[in-house]
Amino acid sequence: QEENIAPEIRNNIIILFIIQFLWPIKTGFVQNYKKHITVYIINCQDYLFLCYNLYMNMQILEQADFPIRLTEIPKPPEKLYYRGTLPNWDEYVFLAVVGSRNYTSYGRDVAEKLIASLAGHPVVIVSGLALGTDALAHKSALSHGIKTNAVPGSGLDDSVTAPRTNYALAQDILTAGGALLSEFDPK
Repeated sequence: QEENIAPEIRNNIIILFIIQFLWPIKTGFVQNYKKHITVYIINCQDYLFLCYNLYMNMQILEQADFPIRLTEIPKPPEKLYYRGTLPNWDEYVFLAVVGSRNYTSYGRDVAEKLIASLAGHPVVIVSGLALGTDALAHKSALSHGIKTNAVPGSGLDDSVTAPRTNYALAQDILTAGGALLSEFDPK
């Protein structure tokens, strides 16, 4: 899976692997320090995860940093992964938009007009990343300069964005200063 690792971090990982894993073998330390081999592998994996997250601009939001209302639901997630820029919880009103995958023209018109009327106000549109109303809400918010956050039913790694047809929309949300959030591991 080396092709999935960005070139700018691949060399650092390889160098770290050589320093932490191959060097002890080559110099004969393995005979005396076999227990350290596991440590070297774990350190390399941790470093790989760190580099990957930095490259993907992915971070973890712990429960202590959740907005208060999220902690009040029956089973809040232990943590949320996110990419992009989270708005200040206290400065914005978050409007969740849900609806059908197969909306009517009337439903589309109403959703677009309601979202357009929020332009210039401290509002963040929050929706899934599903086909239909979710995508419509994000596109409408983006076209009117309104912040938007997507909560896909998948991890946040580019390779697992679902549905795949909304991959470009997810990138547009990030480019516009929004965020993607998920309780699922990145991949």
